[in-house]
Amino acid sequence: MKKIVLIFLVFSIISCAKEKDTITSNKGNNNSLVVNQKKLQEIKNKDSQKKLSYYRELKSRMEKFEKNIQKKYGNDKTRLQEYIELFKKWDEELNIIYRKVIEKLKNSKYRNSEQILVTTQKAWIKYKESNYNFVEVASEMLHYNSAIKATVTQIALTEITSRRTLELAKIFDFLESNENNTDITKQKYLDIDKKLNEKYKNILNQAKIKKFDIEKFIESQRNWVELKEKEILFWNGIGNEKEKLRALTEMTENRILDFDSYLEDYIEEFE
Repeated sequence: MKKIVLIFLVFSIISCAKEKDTITSNKGNNNSLVVNQKKLQEIKNKDSQKKLSYYRELKSRMEKFEKNIQKKYGNDKTRLQEYIELFKKWDEELNIIYRKVIEKLKNSKYRNSEQILVTTQKAWIKYKESNYNFVEVASEMLHYNSAIKATVTQIALTEITSRRTLELAKIFDFLESNENNTDITKQKYLDIDKKLNEKYKNILNQAKIKKFDIEKFIESQRNWVELKEKEILFWNGIGNEKEKLRALTEMTENRILDFDSYLEDYIEEFE
């Protein structure tokens, strides 16, 4: 009888040991599963970052290109050739990213916004041309010589093209990830918009008092407002309020920069 009990105890101990090993093994497997899940999430995050990198990659590439152009034309005091070549490169990049965004819209749930983007791009071209005309007239009123006038207008054309290209890159990144990359609030946009309107009214008042013609500027501003309205329609179609606020805030800030760059000297000429 004692032998039977002893044998039973031995088997019980062995069985418990095996069960413990099994539990430990399962815990190891569970830990391994957690680690694998973390690695999988890291890979997904890296992939997501890659998808969001078109804007950053484009900006970095163009900054390097601009530095090389500056070295190439370092002895050109007017910098005209530098900006002509830089504009051509930005224009090339603009066409590339525009086609990418159109294709992305066609093959996404936002396909209904494709035509809105087309009309928005047309509005941008109209604004670009009218802004160029205004800067050209402003240069004449400031009595710039032909070389400086050509450079100033070329700089304006390059800046407005680079801005649109980078905005399209941001749209592309959003369509790729469907994630917001902005913390701009509605109040910030309203404050910036108010500042722009105040500047615009002040310019009109100064023009009236000093009796100088800014019809080209008014036309440019009307076309800018039309472009902004198209941007609103586009983002309403996408259905993302945060990205809409980002786009509107950035284009308004850029418009204020244009006012400061091309209108302060223009007004001071008539002091």
